[in-house]
Amino acid sequence: MIGAGFAARLGLKASDGWWVAAIVATMPAVYAGSHNCFVDGLYAALVLAAARIGFDSETLKEWVLFGVFCGLAMGTKYTGLLAVPALAICCAFVVLNRGRLNHTTEIRSLCVALAIAGAVASPFYIRNWVLLGCPIYPPPPGYALICSPKYFPHEAIQQFHNYIYERGVGLGRGWLAFLKLPFNLTYHTANFHGAGGIGLCPLALAPFGIVAMRRNTFARGLALLALLLTCMWFFTQQESRFLVTVYVVAAIFSVVGWNYISARCGRMQRVTAAAVVGISVLYGLLMIFGAQLESLHAVISPNFAQLRREREIPYLASFD
Repeated sequence: MIGAGFAARLGLKASDGWWVAAIVATMPAVYAGSHNCFVDGLYAALVLAAARIGFDSETLKEWVLFGVFCGLAMGTKYTGLLAVPALAICCAFVVLNRGRLNHTTEIRSLCVALAIAGAVASPFYIRNWVLLGCPIYPPPPGYALICSPKYFPHEAIQQFHNYIYERGVGLGRGWLAFLKLPFNLTYHTANFHGAGGIGLCPLALAPFGIVAMRRNTFARGLALLALLLTCMWFFTQQESRFLVTVYVVAAIFSVVGWNYISARCGRMQRVTAAAVVGISVLYGLLMIFGAQLESLHAVISPNFAQLRREREIPYLASFD
């Protein structure tokens, strides 16, 4: 629904907001990162809420609210430590392009907001430091300079870092791999736990949306945020669920692009754009429901639910 709110802010109709929500909800990669104990969907919502508030903030109270959502994002997931600086850069970009003569007060308010973000997030990291010996747990590379993790031998930490490094290669490194990201994220649907990809809309329609909104400062800030988060993702840990925020932004620009084509192009192009949206939504529904057939069976069959429980929970009798 935050995506639908962005659509309204960009001047789209209420029905277009529902299409944004539909595209996001039927992205298998978004679904896969939002359930089974994953918090990436909630984290993305907090980052996007911060962006929605920050890009339009003018008064100190609004900047304070922006800082609160940034702090909640950092407290929810460690990747927020990278996302919040990206949000700050984008907010500064929007502020400096508003056409006003004096930006000093707004930049000062942005700094206050970042301090509040640190204050909101700090209890989560202090708790880890006190209980686990390190503010980020499992500890990242270079942790030995600031902490000594408890319950985690050095050899195990090194093995964990090796695993993360190998898995983080994902779709490759280098400028060519970066340029191929839109195609690989669309068509390499078996990557990242077989999440199922993101559908056709971002690749087919989002570029038209960016062109349509190229003179809109708010939209440019949103596109810049997506670019910065993608770069950070590409050079750190290429796990699809860590990119949910960017997928939502891509869905927003996809609907903008769909409207742009519908308003400016002929009947064949309009039909093609509508078909792209329909195929993407249908594909996502098939992937999501296909992955949850056993769960649906368990809902309607208590006997199957019990059999599944016995099969999937190790040492069930001991738990009971």
